[in-house]
Amino acid sequence: MTGYLVSFLINWNVRHYFLRYLLQRASTCCKIRGFSNRREGASV
Repeated sequence: MTGYLVSFLINWNVRHYFLRYLLQRASTCCKIRGFSNRREGASV
């Protein structure tokens, strides 16, 4: 039972870290896209 609980906690931590990593990448991609769009609008 304890081993199951430990593995569950580890899996939850990994999942949480992975979700945060995905959110960070998504936000940075959106920022880069926003900057490029702004630059294109300014050039035109």
